Amino acid sequence: MKAKPVLRSVSVIILVCLLFTSLTACKDSDETKYSEELYQELMATPPTVYETKKPFSLGELIPPTKDSLIWKIGYGNFPAIMCSNLFADLGNGFARAFLDFPGRDKEESFVADVEKSYALASFLDPRIYGFPMYDPEQRVEFDGSAGLNLLLLTEYNQEDRTYLENGTGEKVTAVEIARSAVVFVVHGDNPVDGLTFGQLKDVLTGRITNWSELGWDSRPIGLYYESNAELKAVLDLRVLGGEGLCDPVMETETMGGLDVLVRAPYENQPEAIYITVLREGKEMAGNKILAIDETTPVADAILNNKYPVTFGCFAVHRTSDENGTPGRFVEWIFSQDGAQLIETIGFVPVPYAD
Repeated sequence: MKAKPVLRSVSVIILVCLLFTSLTACKDSDETKYSEELYQELMATPPTVYETKKPFSLGELIPPTKDSLIWKIGYGNFPAIMCSNLFADLGNGFARAFLDFPGRDKEESFVADVEKSYALASFLDPRIYGFPMYDPEQRVEFDGSAGLNLLLLTEYNQEDRTYLENGTGEKVTAVEIARSAVVFVVHGDNPVDGLTFGQLKDVLTGRITNWSELGWDSRPIGLYYESNAELKAVLDLRVLGGEGLCDPVMETETMGGLDVLVRAPYENQPEAIYITVLREGKEMAGNKILAIDETTPVADAILNNKYPVTFGCFAVHRTSDENGTPGRFVEWIFSQDGAQLIETIGFVPVPYAD
């Protein structure tokens, strides 16, 4: 008689196990059915062929499998590019020049842009960041299994070279292809047209905090800039020399019932100085770019470093790829067509130097 509760408990456990097994089998069956239906749908509606323009084009479409429910497309002889973020517009401009993605906004990102440290690490192992070139409407992604083969980096240096060569076990080639500048934007009606280099440094470090010290009325200077590690690195290299950049203007915003400090947006405030890159600064209506030491950031001043806050874009690839896709692409960049495209995108092309 005492064994009955035990038998009853065992029976309950068995029933629960059978129910769980049944539910799992139904779930697996549903997933299998869904996968099969999606696979058949994908196979029945292949994506529109991407139009490409010579001399660089994409590879062939790779059909989905039941284990990988997505179309893939090879890079072909178009380089697998990743940009450090100050040159995202340049990388995407290159992609748009050769690749036409049907139904996609021309401003959408085609090329990965990340902080420089991520780009360097991803060159060694693309799994660190992956390949975001993806068309969700057509369920097509780029086949990045072969890895990155071209980086567009801000201010490439010997430390970067050592990191890549130690990580890949190969020599790498780097060449400067374009240049730009950090600019300091103010309201168009601001009577101050320029700063000396010393004044600029004092403003950025917080030693000068009022416009009266720069020849205008007594008004506090509001400094605005985005959170961008590369931009700050350029400022540190070209201007600050290790001194800290003072904090931007902040404002209070309520998040989840709590008041938190966030960066205030630049909205052409009369007392503001907005730090950005040349391409963006030139497009800002109602503003003007300050001259530094009586020099404005025009192409010649940027190329000869007369304008003091410039930065370069370096194309980096394995030396063994010199005659492959990356090397040929860099060679094209230095052509007349390549230089014209760089200028159209908003950067200054650097002449080829042996």
